[in-house]
Amino acid sequence: MIKFTRQIPCGKEKAYLNNRLAGKVAFITGAGSGLGRSMALCMAQEGASIAIADINLANARKVANEIRAGKGKALAIKVDVRKSTQVAKAVQQTLKRFGKIDIVVNDAGTGGEHIGPPLTDIPDEDFDSIFDINVKGIFIVCKAVMPHMKQRKSGKIINISSVAGKKPSTSIPLYSASKAAVIVFTQVLAEELGPFNIQVNAICPGIIWTPMWHDYAGKLTEKIPGLKGQDPAVAFKAITTAPRENIQRVQRPEDIAMLAVFLASDESIRITAEAISV
Repeated sequence: MIKFTRQIPCGKEKAYLNNRLAGKVAFITGAGSGLGRSMALCMAQEGASIAIADINLANARKVANEIRAGKGKALAIKVDVRKSTQVAKAVQQTLKRFGKIDIVVNDAGTGGEHIGPPLTDIPDEDFDSIFDINVKGIFIVCKAVMPHMKQRKSGKIINISSVAGKKPSTSIPLYSASKAAVIVFTQVLAEELGPFNIQVNAICPGIIWTPMWHDYAGKLTEKIPGLKGQDPAVAFKAITTAPRENIQRVQRPEDIAMLAVFLASDESIRITAEAISV
């Protein structure tokens, strides 16, 4: 039986932690803010050393300082996941600092600049931007870290998809399609890496109040008749607590972060190729 020995904050939540990731090293993209930050903090509190890979180095450094303030180990790295040379360099920096990579979390993502419908209002450039970051970025990161994990015959890869990848929305068609691609890529990669004792899973969050969703909620208030003129936060709450939502509570990054901790731990040793909705 697991004994929970201490209670410390994980973001704004209180989480009972048990050093489930003690001695592990996690490489997390998009960890400078939002969901990525919460996952970095929670994994650090579980004992993992964290490589914070983010396109915004200032944000990455802030998160690294938060982790160090809690006596954790962290490395801030500036990286654009669309650039294979930058990703390869970031992986090597992590290996040089910590000696290994046990966990990869692909969280870097974008919702694009425009929303639909109609689809004809969305420029071609949005397609390239969304798929380059949300799909190709994961492909590039996985390619960079796979040789190391295969050599060690051990590893955990967690890809952040979305419930929109399972139940697409007409207001975010390209985002939905990209997140569906993440689920399929996760399943394919899990089959390839299974013989090397590497588990690959996807997490499909619902709507979370992060910087990306703050921007998206603002766009909804400009385009959706029933939401016009509302504060983005009010519009967000209306969406997330609608009757179709099973649980009448706004979802927070910490809800997803604790699932990521579970998937990164030895407790999930028999789970792979799954896309878990939260």
